[in-house]
Amino acid sequence: VKVTGSRFIKNEKAGIKVEGARPVGYRTISIAGARDPGFLANLETILSGVKRRTTDNFSDLSTANSYRLLFNIYGRDGVMGKREPLRQQIGHEIGIIIEAIAPTQEMANTICSFARSTMLHYGFSGRLCTAGNLAFPYSPSDFPGGAVFEFSLHHLLEGEDEKKLFPIQWVKI
Repeated sequence: VKVTGSRFIKNEKAGIKVEGARPVGYRTISIAGARDPGFLANLETILSGVKRRTTDNFSDLSTANSYRLLFNIYGRDGVMGKREPLRQQIGHEIGIIIEAIAPTQEMANTICSFARSTMLHYGFSGRLCTAGNLAFPYSPSDFPGGAVFEFSLHHLLEGEDEKKLFPIQWVKI
């Protein structure tokens, strides 16, 4: 991103910026690498297949939209996502972050574990080895990430007297 010509323009009215976040669940991630040319060539099929099998396995949760399963692929579009202009230009290896967000840490752990195991042993056209599709830099492979929050409030209080909103009290101890 290139930014040019920016400048500060003072607002005549004083204001107070209020921001907030809300909890959305708990996160577990697994980090893996892949470099099998067949795996890379079938990546989209594998990712959609892993999502489908995970949805089928946790169908009681899927109907309520109570969890999210995300794949972040470094070496393809891990930084820019769908805005990546060179998305089709995959290198000789990729890094995969499998992320599950669910209402409880235990559920996130279970969903991430299932998705990781499914991807590790997922069959694809031209597969030569059944020992596993992924390389894990860490053991254990899954990391509970704790509570997850999302931005939920952005408000500007204009013309408010900050001294009334945030009174200062001095207490002598």
